[in-house]
Amino acid sequence: MKKDKNIILWPVYFDSAKTRKDGRRAPRRLSIKRPTIEDLSNTAKKLGFDVVIEKDKFYPRSWWEKSGRVIIIDNNQKSKTDIIKEIAEGLKRQK
Repeated sequence: MKKDKNIILWPVYFDSAKTRKDGRRAPRRLSIKRPTIEDLSNTAKKLGFDVVIEKDKFYPRSWWEKSGRVIIIDNNQKSKTDIIKEIAEGLKRQK
């Protein structure tokens, strides 16, 4: 039996101004400029994911910027890569 897991998403994963080395995980063609955790959480909710927002967290590679993070309560057993791509497509449609 596979255990439910939570998936952590940082805004930098979807930032078109960042490089892969800086932490971007979504393809640049699906990325947007300066996404916020509100953008991520709204898109994730529209796609049917349960989310938890943590505004006081720092992305480890840029520990000086308080970016916050979104935690996806994964009940669908999708991979993190699939969820990132799905949310990136949703963000791109909204902007």
